[in-house]
Amino acid sequence: MSKILIQAAIGPVQDYIASARKLRDLWFGSYLLSELSKTVARSFKDQGAELIIPFAESDKDFEKDSDLIVANKIFAELKNGLDPDKIIEQAKKDWLNHKNEFAEKTLEILSKEFSHIQIRKDLFKKQINDSGEFYAAWTKYDDEKDYKIAKHKLEKLLAGRKNLRIFYRPEWNGEGIPKNSLDGLRESVTMENQKEIKGIIKANEKLDTLGLVKRFYSVSKYNKNFDDLSKIAIKPWLKQFDLMDFTYLNNFLSNFSEINIEKSAGNGKNFVLNHAEYFFTDKSELLKNKNAYKDYAKFKAMFGDPNKYACIFVGDGDNMGKALDQIETLDGHRKFTKNLGEFAKSVGKIIESYGGSLIYAGGDDVMAYLTIDNFYDCADEIRKDFSRKMKKIFDELNLKGDYPTFSAGAAIVHHSMPLDQALNLAREGEGIAKKYVEKLSGSTKLSKNAFTIIQKKRSGSKIVVCDKWEKNNEKGIIPSLKNIVSFFKSQKLPNTLGYQLRNAAKESGDEIIFDLSENKEMLVPLNASSVSVLRIFNQKKHSNDFKNLLLVNNSIRKLSDLLVIGHQITSSNGKGLKNEV
Repeated sequence: MSKILIQAAIGPVQDYIASARKLRDLWFGSYLLSELSKTVARSFKDQGAELIIPFAESDKDFEKDSDLIVANKIFAELKNGLDPDKIIEQAKKDWLNHKNEFAEKTLEILSKEFSHIQIRKDLFKKQINDSGEFYAAWTKYDDEKDYKIAKHKLEKLLAGRKNLRIFYRPEWNGEGIPKNSLDGLRESVTMENQKEIKGIIKANEKLDTLGLVKRFYSVSKYNKNFDDLSKIAIKPWLKQFDLMDFTYLNNFLSNFSEINIEKSAGNGKNFVLNHAEYFFTDKSELLKNKNAYKDYAKFKAMFGDPNKYACIFVGDGDNMGKALDQIETLDGHRKFTKNLGEFAKSVGKIIESYGGSLIYAGGDDVMAYLTIDNFYDCADEIRKDFSRKMKKIFDELNLKGDYPTFSAGAAIVHHSMPLDQALNLAREGEGIAKKYVEKLSGSTKLSKNAFTIIQKKRSGSKIVVCDKWEKNNEKGIIPSLKNIVSFFKSQKLPNTLGYQLRNAAKESGDEIIFDLSENKEMLVPLNASSVSVLRIFNQKKHSNDFKNLLLVNNSIRKLSDLLVIGHQITSSNGKGLKNEV
């Protein structure tokens, strides 16, 4: 009897994840997409389909609000004469019902807990029916040897179905209604003269239906603080208080009447984290309350400025399609999916261990926000874990060739930068890493397997550094950055060294490549740029310690940018660095 392969995809990702202004929007949008995808997978399974993607250990994983994260593509096999059209129709109904359930519960939350917020209910309901996309396709195959061909055919059918989607005219007249503040795609359902609710919605912020669901459903159901990047940014600075009294910080917070110090219950660190935004208050605002300014000046003098920068991280696997193309059996795809599921689970634990917070981990895709002091170590551990999982499945399935690698982008941004802009920078970094070209013996090769760091200060142009994670002889962005941070922590390098190197490049006619050789443990310059670079480093007290750093980096600009980034990482804990020359 013929077997049937069936695949469904929901989206668009833009509606659920990309449209975000707050971390709350981003996290809950990812959660919402996963839950709706899980509903489709559960519907397939309940109707007798054998799931290939996603993989789960037990049926409990497919229950609503389980820990299982499901990507927006569901792949399954049908047997025993099941009708694929009926299964797809029922799965779509279940998807629509769950989507409407989120919307109805949001309306209920608004009426009970935020009754003062006025919304256009009629428009709200019309937009929830208009949001989201559901596509599905199926194909038959007769024998196991035809599985691979059938899978390729199914992917083409689904792609063709997406290209033939119907664009309906909106069911409402949006004339004169302001657009959604998050992406400007749909009209706002929030009314004019909207008052601010601290940590949830700004005054006169415009949200469409999906934006309202992401913002308010999560506030009621999940006790998570996703106000902004302030909480992430301040974590490195707070590490110096782990063994200290929080009296100074609590005294400062007591100057704000809306904060109840008595409820801190002595848990100083978490209390400060939950009120992190107050530590970034403008000086002009602090001066309005003289006591607040005095208390701020006290702890700033003792512990340095609170760190104002955090990191947004995105990454995914390289050459996954090539790996999947080698798999010729359904069981092989199940095993591959199982390993990806294990990676998605371990990613959350890795990020948590480094003090960051996972936003999304589905399959080989990862999105997270990380603290600036250790984001590179966390990113490298994620990359290594992915490589271990891929090596395991290649060995298990006896696949040939190189196993998939991992490329990622990290954006170091100010805590007040709009989240959509920060995400765009991280995605830009990931795109650069995916296009990384490696030079090998006079030739070039698109190698991917790279990490891009983009630093964007509030003023000035952005810094972009991209390289492979690591190479032989301690080359690569991770070993170099670790060495630089170590030198700064031990006060062996001056704060301004990165900018000195840039001037050296200009002095040598903007020649950005320097060439050094080693002769009897001495570095010998081979071009004009290397003379300038070597002169600068030889002026330092610990010049011998920098030999390997110079040998494995031959670009003045890349080395100078890494030095600038390394100094910012080291100074994130608020303690001053000795400017040794």
